Amino acid sequence: GTGTSTKYLNSTASDNPNNQQTLAPTPLITVTPTTISGLNYIVGYGPSAAQPFSVSGIDLTGDITLTAPSFFEISLSENSGYASPIVLTPSKGSISPTTIYVRMKANLNPATHAQSVTITSPGAVNKSVDCSGQIYLPLITVTPTTLSGFAYTQGNGPSLPLTFSVSGTNIPEDLSINAPTNYEISLPASGSYGSYLALTPVNGTISSTPV
Repeated sequence: GTGTSTKYLNSTASDNPNNQQTLAPTPLITVTPTTISGLNYIVGYGPSAAQPFSVSGIDLTGDITLTAPSFFEISLSENSGYASPIVLTPSKGSISPTTIYVRMKANLNPATHAQSVTITSPGAVNKSVDCSGQIYLPLITVTPTTLSGFAYTQGNGPSLPLTFSVSGTNIPEDLSINAPTNYEISLPASGSYGSYLALTPVNGTISSTPV
């Protein structure tokens, strides 16, 4: 007679919702901004002013660790506590946005520096903040650098004045001008002569000033 054929199907885990496995979400670090520039100072007047960036994380399985490079330093406070590394510990897998401050270290030689703060956590894609800054040398310009022809007849001094100009950039404090022995100096606008003058910079600059 005619036989009946029976087929048997194997069930896989993917066919059976009761056996499905849930994959853990990937840890995520968020950093903003990722580039900081202008961490500058005049040689001998470091560190630079600090600038902030924000770090947060979700679905974390471990701490977030921030490590500063050799020319820069980081802190949770703008004015103190600079150290490396900084460790942020999650609560229930998350770290809310946390402000980190970065600045260029003091006592570095004049140069331009560019390095990155690295930010890591187990299982997360590493992040970084690219930092750059410059250490400036003060620059003083004097024109001319030689004056001659100071003369008068004995008993009828002083001599007629001669003038030179002084300017400067990256000047951190008052620029001192000292007259040599037997000479005196003045700003034309004051007309008062003495052995010493001080020129005060504005935002690190002294405009060309006749003396």
